[in-house]
Amino acid sequence: MNSNSSSENEECKKNQETELYQEPCQYYVNYQFDIGNIENYIILSKIGRGRYSDVYEGREVNTSKKVVIKLLKPITKIKIIREICILKTLKECPNIVQILDVIKEEDSEIFAIICKSISGIELKKCYLGISPSDLKEYMYKIIQCLEFAHSKNIMHRDIKSTNIAINRETKELNIFDWGLSDFYIKDYKYTLTIGSRYYKAPELLMEYKKYDFSIDMWSVGCLFGAILFQIDFLFEGDSNQGQLIKIAKQFGNEEIEKFLEKYREECFVPAKIKKKMRGYTKKNWDEYINEKNKYLITDDALDLLNKLLEIDHQKRITAKEALNHPYFKHN
Repeated sequence: MNSNSSSENEECKKNQETELYQEPCQYYVNYQFDIGNIENYIILSKIGRGRYSDVYEGREVNTSKKVVIKLLKPITKIKIIREICILKTLKECPNIVQILDVIKEEDSEIFAIICKSISGIELKKCYLGISPSDLKEYMYKIIQCLEFAHSKNIMHRDIKSTNIAINRETKELNIFDWGLSDFYIKDYKYTLTIGSRYYKAPELLMEYKKYDFSIDMWSVGCLFGAILFQIDFLFEGDSNQGQLIKIAKQFGNEEIEKFLEKYREECFVPAKIKKKMRGYTKKNWDEYINEKNKYLITDDALDLLNKLLEIDHQKRITAKEALNHPYFKHN
């Protein structure tokens, strides 16, 4: 395995070290795991790249089975242990990419996670023209997967369409990239540098650090809304503050002001951004509905969307509640 450039590695280490103090590592600081034999695997081709890892298609030497090799950049070891612990904790869930092994290069001490190879394409590439029944099935499996993770006290923290793989023939679905995930601890102050902007919950945009599983449900809502209305992104701000303004345009400034007042000692929004949000009132979804997407729109679908996209995270529907929503009961 080859390491990346020294400058990139140093930057990665610096970013991780600045967040280390925030880690609720009592869940995994003493976690023990076996290290497999690096000679058992061959890298075939690169298939992806993230902030803290490179992803390759590989092969297991003895069986010739294809695997996914996630090569972790040289970051703080506690974060590597955290991801391994989380993947092993979630191993029983059928809709989560399955960890098979962990290997390490002795000279560089670079770790790699070996996962089961999954077939399919990113959800982002297959939701245009999706059938109502397929949309229900995929959304149910996504929420079902998160309900399992949340029941194990794990937040994904980076739900988005490009982290979900779909096999359109078998309807198999897998949620992957659990590198930003963490265990939930009540009233713990977590880092805000998680997730992708277009899927960020409003509490993150208002610098609320005591967030919980509900940030995943907001992300699901953004994903669901984009598919329902057949658009790339439901809210597309040019910055975190711009993203909050986009949300205010849909839901009105009043709900955001209520949130800021309720959590006034734990949130922050610049005065100039507050000024820009003034005057916005709550809208319904009519302007999003057109001839191309109306076949997906039902009262139940919009009701579920609204419950996923509650501004106050304490009012947001949970994964368990969402699985019992009428949207999934009616054909």
